[in-house]
Amino acid sequence: MLNSQREGTVAQWAPVFMAHTEGWVLLATSDKRIVGYFSFFALNERAYRKAETGALLDSEVTIEATIPLDTPGVYKAYFVLLAALPEFPRAGARLLDAFFDQLEALARRGVLFEEMLANAYTPDGKRICKGFGMEKVCDRRDFGEVYRLRLNPWPESLCFKRWTQLKALYEAKIIRV
Repeated sequence: MLNSQREGTVAQWAPVFMAHTEGWVLLATSDKRIVGYFSFFALNERAYRKAETGALLDSEVTIEATIPLDTPGVYKAYFVLLAALPEFPRAGARLLDAFFDQLEALARRGVLFEEMLANAYTPDGKRICKGFGMEKVCDRRDFGEVYRLRLNPWPESLCFKRWTQLKALYEAKIIRV
């Protein structure tokens, strides 16, 4: 069950969202009803290590735990949420397109991600993670499962025609280790 310790509070999230506007998108109807959104943030090394062991609570994603994406470089991201109301069946696909559009805009500025983590709480979340070729890293200590997507090299699971420019940017710019 989600609670304020697991998912955070408005007071904790508001500064993170305001400082990192490139990491989230709201999808709304013409009458301004929010029907879906996603959010992801680059984490510092300490927070990222905690996330990949299943110990990071979303309430711990604070300004101090995040890294601004204003400088070209290679980062590690934590995908917090992708959610859409079920009565809007196309909202999920639009959010995914917006997410990859945002990754492409960041890549054009030289901001790349080596890998991303996500914590899947629901069967739909697990399905989405697996559908994108994410590998299960571990069970969360309290609730959910942690998944990872490595973007170096670009994963075959993301080789879709509409994301060929993003793939090309990653292949041209990412630091090979």
